[in-house]
Amino acid sequence: MDNMQIAVYEFIAAFTSVDRNNIIKGWQNTNILPPLTESYAVFTSINAKRRGTNIENYIPDNNTLTLEKSNMIDFQIDIVATDADTARNNISALETVARSAAGVNFFNNYNINLLYAEDAKAIETISKTDNYVNRYMIILHLEEINTVTVSQDYFDNVEVKTVLADGKV
Repeated sequence: MDNMQIAVYEFIAAFTSVDRNNIIKGWQNTNILPPLTESYAVFTSINAKRRGTNIENYIPDNNTLTLEKSNMIDFQIDIVATDADTARNNISALETVARSAAGVNFFNNYNINLLYAEDAKAIETISKTDNYVNRYMIILHLEEINTVTVSQDYFDNVEVKTVLADGKV
């Protein structure tokens, strides 16, 4: 998993009662749901887009130009549980922490910015065994900054000569 996926995985593990072995990386990764249980969490990257324009910083001491690009990545977290209270309490914990300084600080440890969390939603579903399952979902909006440093041509003195339009000085 990349750094952002690890951060989201650890966020779920830290603030819910979901067993670490039952936290699954996204639907698009074709991972198998945990056998013999209908209590698990799934986190999926659902959107990634540029946020704003590049930020350029010239560093004269070493003649480099640092370019920063902001990317906003949205993660959907689904919490599934056999009873409504467990599912609701787990998603509520994620929503509460994500909307606090504790959530921001948690993701800062991974060099990721937690921008905001949407309201949790109840989206009950039918399971693989055709049973009714309690499912709650939240979307976290995260930001990562990509930085590229390039060397920059420079000069340290200039000789100015004036020439009139007719070529005479």
